[in-house]
Amino acid sequence: MRVVQAEVPSLQFVLGQARLVGSALSFVMSTVAANPSTVELLLGAEPAAVRAFEDRLTEDISAAQRAHDARESREASRVRVPLAQAHLVYTALVVSTHLTPSEEEYNIQVGAFKENALELAAGIRSAYESHGTDSVT
Repeated sequence: MRVVQAEVPSLQFVLGQARLVGSALSFVMSTVAANPSTVELLLGAEPAAVRAFEDRLTEDISAAQRAHDARESREASRVRVPLAQAHLVYTALVVSTHLTPSEEEYNIQVGAFKENALELAAGIRSAYESHGTDSVT
C-alpha cells in the first residue's frame, strides 16, 4: 500500500489489501448500522457517506478483480482510495478488530486475522504521514 499522485492523491492497495478493507468496513457497518450516532463516532462519517464509500469500494474491488483475472497490468488490478477518505479506511480496520471477542470470530466475520488488519492500518498511517500530511489518528 502506498500513496500515489493521480487526479486526486490516493492510497493505492493491492487487491488482497482492498478486500480486507472492504470486509472490515462491511463488518463494522453490519454491526453498528442500526445506530447512526455510533457509525459517526466509530468511523467519523455519517452512515449515508459510509454506505456510498462502501458501494464505490465494492465496485472498485470488482473492477480490480476482473482486471486481475484478465491478466491486465498490475496497475489495473489495484484499488485507489482518495486520501480524503484515509481516516474512514484506517478506522474501519482498527475498529473492526475490537468488535469481536476472539481471533477466531474475527476471522469468521472478516476473513482475515486481526493482526493483518492492524498491520494494514499501520501501513496506511505510515504512508499517510510520509506523504507529508498530519497523522490519521
